Amino acid sequence: MRSSMRQLWLLSVAVLAVLALAGCQLPGSIPSGWTWVTTMTDPSARVAVVGDSLTWQAEHGSSSTTDPYYQRHYLIDALDAQGWAARVAAKSGATTTSLSMWGQWASPPDVIVMALGTNDNYYSMPMTTSVTNIRTYLGRWPNACVVYVGVVPSVPRGIADTAPAWNDWLASEAAARGGVFVDWAGISTGHPDWFMSDLLHHTAAGQQAYRQAITDGIQRCP
Repeated sequence: MRSSMRQLWLLSVAVLAVLALAGCQLPGSIPSGWTWVTTMTDPSARVAVVGDSLTWQAEHGSSSTTDPYYQRHYLIDALDAQGWAARVAAKSGATTTSLSMWGQWASPPDVIVMALGTNDNYYSMPMTTSVTNIRTYLGRWPNACVVYVGVVPSVPRGIADTAPAWNDWLASEAAARGGVFVDWAGISTGHPDWFMSDLLHHTAAGQQAYRQAITDGIQRCP
């Protein structure tokens, strides 16, 4: 038994070493001192995106940790195509509490896309806690334009009753800060083909639309 456990431990260490040498991250891991990703020699803006599994899907094309997601960066590529340096911090199940793990950007972001809140509603977190988490995080960068992405009031996920109030707060917070509110619930209305059976996670068409909504929101920053 001890021999088998030791072999398993050595195999795990070897896998971690290979991933490190390949410059990969483990599922949901958060590196510190992130550098900005861009092909531009002089990007017009630095964009930091923080989100949950919806953002993960928009970036990697899937929420499955068994897919070769390290090689796919659709959201970063879309932002890069607009001339923006970008970095995406996303994790399945992330709530606004996850923000305490994120934010070690190599240099201050010009734009922050705040795409969290679905899981706060799902886990019935007190709204006052969520608001404090977001304001504390964004307080580090008072000059950044913030793009607040709304959530969909999914009935199967049990957030149909709380999502509208959350979206109302996001819209008012965006107005107070001089930021942008992306009404994803409104944008996606009438597009059932954008959603999977839980009416929350996105199909390939929905992922593309979500990326476009984020890009359009960033373009509205003053």
